[in-house]
Amino acid sequence: MKHACLLLALCLCFFARGQLQLDPWLHSLQHRPLATWIEHSGPKPGLTQAVAWGRYDRLSGGISWNALGPQAWIMSEIPVRGAAELAFGLGWDGLRPQILTRWHSGPWVLAALPLRGTWSATWRQRQTSGWILTAHVEQNVIALRTEWTVGIERDQLALYASSLGRWRAVLNHRSMRIAVGGGRTTWSSLGYATPAP
Repeated sequence: MKHACLLLALCLCFFARGQLQLDPWLHSLQHRPLATWIEHSGPKPGLTQAVAWGRYDRLSGGISWNALGPQAWIMSEIPVRGAAELAFGLGWDGLRPQILTRWHSGPWVLAALPLRGTWSATWRQRQTSGWILTAHVEQNVIALRTEWTVGIERDQLALYASSLGRWRAVLNHRSMRIAVGGGRTTWSSLGYATPAP
């Protein structure tokens, strides 16, 4: 309980422009007790940000910091029938609050940020070869932008490519996480994650 209260207080202190990150290459971090990383994207000078996620029981949250300021969000999961889970949360985007929702059942994960006009759907299924096949779609109905992403994942390696020309390669070694990417902009990340319980 003490850890949950600490996580809640930390997130509330940094609420500013928070949003739930929907990218499929972050899926493996969602059930880690703690994950932190630094990432850099774009042509020079680009944008560098530091990110930290935390999870305790059914409470999760995250904070990030870049040149544009801090961001944060927090979510709580509610078990529903069968193996399905429903999660609700809050964040801040500029001067506006955000509502975060996520539903997870079997191979499907649906997420929505209704005040930003963004939703996503992810399908993830383990194949007989041992690889996990991933298909992800994310749409912003305000900006009229849709991105499809496909990927293959294993414990140590994951590869992704999107319809907007983005690609990612993620290497996991014990608690270390190294990722690189490209497309319209270059992208790199170095992180640490505690083992999943």
